[in-house]
Order: sequence, then structure tokens, then C-alpha cells
Amino acid sequence: MKIDSIYKKCIKPSSATPHHLQYFKLSDYHQRFPDHHSNLTFFYPAESIITDHASNFALKSNLLQQSLSQTLTLYYPFAGRFQNEDIIICNDDGILFIEARTDTPLSDFLNQPDPNLMCNIHKHLVPTHADAKAEADAGKTVEISISNGSMILLKFILFGCGGTAISVSITHKIIDLVSIVTFFRSWSSSCFHVRASHNTNVLSTDVKIVEPDLNFIGQTITAGPDTTSSAKPVLSYALSGTKSMAKRLFFSPSKIEQLKTKIISAIEKSEQDHQHDYRLSRVDVVVALIWKCALAAASTSKKDGHHNQTFRPSVMIFAVNIRPRIIPPLPETCIGCLACQFYMMVEKESDLELHELANKLVATKAHAKEVGEKFQGDHDQQVGFEAIMKYFEEERIEFMKNLWKKDVLFYICSSFCRSSLLETDFRMGETIVGNKFK
Repeated sequence: MKIDSIYKKCIKPSSATPHHLQYFKLSDYHQRFPDHHSNLTFFYPAESIITDHASNFALKSNLLQQSLSQTLTLYYPFAGRFQNEDIIICNDDGILFIEARTDTPLSDFLNQPDPNLMCNIHKHLVPTHADAKAEADAGKTVEISISNGSMILLKFILFGCGGTAISVSITHKIIDLVSIVTFFRSWSSSCFHVRASHNTNVLSTDVKIVEPDLNFIGQTITAGPDTTSSAKPVLSYALSGTKSMAKRLFFSPSKIEQLKTKIISAIEKSEQDHQHDYRLSRVDVVVALIWKCALAAASTSKKDGHHNQTFRPSVMIFAVNIRPRIIPPLPETCIGCLACQFYMMVEKESDLELHELANKLVATKAHAKEVGEKFQGDHDQQVGFEAIMKYFEEERIEFMKNLWKKDVLFYICSSFCRSSLLETDFRMGETIVGNKFK
């Protein structure tokens, strides 16, 4: 599958960021997060009434660029650059936007039966900083050279059938899933306002969009406990020097319900106290199953034609949105990486039972709820958030203190369920499939 980049540009905010907002100081909490990019791709079907797909693609691209420019005036740190680990210069350098085309029909990619081949193809869809560097090295434009370091990279792709895809690469240092959803919702809303204000061929530049009450909470969080080299951020450690692959697994609702019933029955028969406030969710069920299978595969080695089982302890890192767990809750318009990393340890083979793994996930969510309730009372949202983050940071340090020297398998998990991310249509229709690839 060949994909050709046909256009590259840095999209800047439509209005300059005020001088007093040009230095965004990151909290100690956010400084601990690595500048690791995660990738999202949204696929949209061809419009049946359109015959000139190239012209329609150009109009859509113009719509995306203009609406994005307007949206960035609200999300001004996203258009800036990291000066170092604790400062973002909100200099309106913008984010990289790439137009690309392929002759391959969208259905050929989505129906690809080989997940490994699908993953390799998808790598060509995802925008990277190398895209900007190649353009700058070619000397085509000076503007593209400043896109290196862009917090968000975008690639808009036209398939041979007229279908399209929006592929996004986003830094996790200051942007979590909730922030992504809020940003995309604003961008999509801007698309609607721009579309409503233009005629058949001309996009209006005089458009007023609805401004959400945003709060970039990242710069107002006070410092937590000091981290030492023996308790460095586990996410950075788990991601360092690792290779990853992507696979798409489908679970039917009926099978998930059957498995949930089986797990609940096993938990009820257990002699241990497994009573928690949280009910077993479909995410708990699926994650427990994948975790169990991954551990089984990692513990199996083949030698002289025989399969040998060697148990290895593992840690599951699960990201939990802390906003609704603060009392009073923080709104979704609080922008930042406000997800706590919870750690679940499997230290012995008896913990590999499916209901034991599922219960670890349930217990972790129950613990998050209990901590939120612990810090409720007279505290305002900011004080409550700082207290909770400090508490979880101390837990993390204690948990990871003696773990680095052990031969431990790391697994990282997050969930997009109920995030409304796939409802973001940018006036392009309903999303066919949304994929997350590392």
C-alpha cells in the first residue's frame, strides 16, 4: 500500500496568543510524564452523492485546516513547543498538517485479514516528526522546519474509493484521553460553524465558535513528593527501548456477558473477600482475558520441540481518569494529563486465574473511589486534586521502590469506552472504525 504525501503545512492559531500566556509552566507532576506520542486514526466512508472525490477532499481539507486554526486559539499550549521539561513556549508555531493520497480502497485496508500486515500498512498512515524533517531537508519550505517538536501531528488521507482518514499523533505529556476528546469536540464544533457560514466553494474567515470554559490545570498543580532514581516514572521505564505491535481483536457482546457471568460466579465461590463497590465492567472482563493470555504466551518457551512453562511476575499499568473521582468532581474541560497510573501485580501462578485478574482490576477502581472520598470535605477542587495526586504518587513510589531489579513483565492498558471519541465526525459522517496504535 503506497501513500504519497502531497501537501504539508504548520497550522497556526487564527489569533495570536496574548503575551501574558506565552509561558506555560508545567507542574512537577506533569514533568514526570514522558513526551510519548500515541496515535489515533478515524476512518470515514465516501459520500455516495460525490463524483469528484479529489475536489471534495480539497474542500474538506480546507475546512479542517481553517477550523483547526480557530480551535487552536482556545488550546494555545497545543500550538507551542517544549522549551525543556517544565516550560512550554506558547509561540503559535502550530501543529503539522499533512495531506496524503493512496489508490488503495478503504475497504481493502479495513478488511485486511492479516493483523501484522494491517499494522505495517497503518504505520504509513500515522504522521511522524520524520515527515516534517524530510520536507525541511529537501529545502522546499522553511516553515515546515519548525514543526519538529509539534505536540500534535495530523495526516488527512484520501483513499482510492473516496473514503478518508484522519490520523493523529498526540503527546501524552500534557494531553490525556479526556483532553483529546474535549479538543476534538471543539474542533468538530468549529467545523460545523465554518460549514454553516460558507457557500458552495468559499470558506468564511469570520466565524465565531462556542468557547468552552477551559482550564489548563497542568500549570497550577503544586509539587508532589520528590522522586528518586529508584522510583523513576514507571511509564518511561516500561516504554524505553521497547518495540510494539498492534492487533485488532473483536469480542461480541454476548460472549463478554457469558464470560462476565463465569467470572462473577468464580469470585463468589472464592474464600477471599472480594466485595467492592464497583461492578464488573466489560473492560474488566476483556482486559483480564487479554492479560491472562499475554502472561501465558510470555511464560511459554520452545526448546527441542517441547513447550516449557516458566512463570514470570508481571505488572499491569492501568490509566484511570481522576476528574470524576474528586469531590466535587473536576469538569472534562480541565485540560491536562489528569490520569493516575495504577499498578496491579501478579507475583504467583495462582493469581493467573481469570477471576483473580478481573478482581484486581475491580479492586483498583474501588481503591480510586475510596481515595477520592477520603479527601472530600471542605477542600476545593484544586486542593482536593493536589492531595489526591500526592497520595497516589507516594503509593507509586512505595510500589516501585524495589521492583526495578526484578525480572518483571510490564503491560499498559487504557480504555476508550464511553469516551464519545468516535462520535467526532468533523462533518464527514459516522466513523467506520477508530483505531489506537502505539
